[in-house]
Amino acid sequence: MQLDREEPWRCTSCGELMYNLDAKGYPRSGAPMPHFWSLEHNEVCSACYFMVLPLATNEYWKALHAAYEEAEQQRKDKNDRLTGRRDYFTAF
Repeated sequence: MQLDREEPWRCTSCGELMYNLDAKGYPRSGAPMPHFWSLEHNEVCSACYFMVLPLATNEYWKALHAAYEEAEQQRKDKNDRLTGRRDYFTAF
């Protein structure tokens, strides 16, 4: 559901109700950030966006996540072979 630009909205990541501020600093309705790199969380507030941005753009964190995903895949493969879901010798 697309909200009108003048309506308040909820961040799809943290769930908080979001408003912009007017010239005097009082809450005022506003539009969400239009795009995010997650399909699950497609409209996020600035706080959620800027918390995730360093994790998604920093090479150190990307390498750490890639290593984690590889370890998880190896663990799953080993578990499948030990439980008989995949043949132990041929991996099929």
